[in-house]
Amino acid sequence: MRQVTLLSVICLFAMGYTMMNSGCNKDTIDLPLLETVTKEGMLINRSAIDGCGFMIRLDDGEWLQPVVMDDKNFVFSDLTKVEVTYSLPDDAFATCADALPVHIHEIKTVGCHIIEAWPTLEGFVNHPLHSMDALYVDGTSLVMEGSLMGGCVNPAFALIRDGTCCDTTLTQPWNVHLFYNNMEDDCENLFHVKQCWSLYALQVAGADSVQFIIHYLLPDGPVQKPFTVFYN
Repeated sequence: MRQVTLLSVICLFAMGYTMMNSGCNKDTIDLPLLETVTKEGMLINRSAIDGCGFMIRLDDGEWLQPVVMDDKNFVFSDLTKVEVTYSLPDDAFATCADALPVHIHEIKTVGCHIIEAWPTLEGFVNHPLHSMDALYVDGTSLVMEGSLMGGCVNPAFALIRDGTCCDTTLTQPWNVHLFYNNMEDDCENLFHVKQCWSLYALQVAGADSVQFIIHYLLPDGPVQKPFTVFYN
């Protein structure tokens, strides 16, 4: 009788395991390990839509589904702008068809003000900015970088939209005003500020894009600049 050594048993078991795992498994996605990638996006709670829970929609339109989180204490909040550092796990469960399952190594909010309700003019005086260094749309967020005179009191900013916040019958483009209140700051320092606002509140049901014109004031007079936000 031929003897079966322990080494032979181990080899046969390894071969069988490899053959079993080489077949098609619909519940997992085999992804190669990649170096970490850092991008910005928006936390969106899709529980009521398709049961996928909290997802991350990157500014380039790709969806991420966190399957591994290094930061166990991070609190997910709907419509929060975040910066994420992620990689692709070796074996990842894909529970949402349109998302990429990822390992989140680091996640942090990036200071975007979420527009849940449009403020009124009360308390805001339209002081001129010293200069507008940059005003642009990043994904679905409006980013403003400018220079101010003052430096002794924290200034206040607000985006105020003409009309009612959620009236989807308004003719586009919508007029959005950037108001700046220097809070009676008489200091003569010149300093740089950066503000960020989520523009999800501009989205109308079923719209692929929203056009708007932002108005603001500089020492030389009022300025208006058109933008388009895409949601597809």
